[in-house]
Amino acid sequence: MRCTTRWWTGSPSGSGHCAPATPPIPTHRSARSSTTRRWSRLSTGSLDRISRAESDGAEIRVRGERSGPAGRVLGPHLVLGTNGVATAAEEVFGPVATVIRADGEDDAVRIANDTEYELSSAVFSRDVERAVRVATRLDAGMTHVNDTTINDEPNTAFGGEKNSGIGRFGGEWAIEEFTTDHWISVQHTPRQYAI
Repeated sequence: MRCTTRWWTGSPSGSGHCAPATPPIPTHRSARSSTTRRWSRLSTGSLDRISRAESDGAEIRVRGERSGPAGRVLGPHLVLGTNGVATAAEEVFGPVATVIRADGEDDAVRIANDTEYELSSAVFSRDVERAVRVATRLDAGMTHVNDTTINDEPNTAFGGEKNSGIGRFGGEWAIEEFTTDHWISVQHTPRQYAI
């Protein structure tokens, strides 16, 4: 499997301001990255995480410039690091994606599961059956094959694992999650007992 050139579709499409934004991207060492020019409102938290990741040894491969009338728009950032850098270990609500080099499929799954957050994930591959097999090994609440991590349909279960939430909502899961069965009966006439 190779890194997709569509990784920006998850991170900046919601300006990075949504919970299932792009998580760290375990990528085979031979994969190449590409960029696009999309923009987001500036998040000082995102800048702090980028700075800490760089201090911890991450390489900033793409550094989007601040722009907009008040300089409060942050361009996309591509960080090459490990699961230990701030942009991978913490949720980043901005157009920031961290690529983590993996030595094959098993290592990519290990890296993807080595986090305290597991809301949503994505697997990209030309081999859909292989991607589905990898998806079954991920500890995420949702995994999308050849699609972004941002995907919410009203008829499906939405929810995460680990520190990304408890339970599911959406579809019949919401009915089960947010309701309880309660039997109420009314006896209109005196009941005759055999005693």
